[in-house]
Amino acid sequence: MYSNRIKGLTNALVITFAVLLLALQISIFVSNFQLKKSFRWFFKKVIALKAEKV
Repeated sequence: MYSNRIKGLTNALVITFAVLLLALQISIFVSNFQLKKSFRWFFKKVIALKAEKV
């Protein structure tokens, strides 16, 4: 019975860890996506400014 409780606790910990890891991956992916979008926007702005100067 005691070992079952430990096993259940371990399973819960593993599941929690997996969920946290997944959430972290998703947040990293989303922030990278936002970063790429803003970077592309910034790049377009820079190109537009350079085109105006020439």
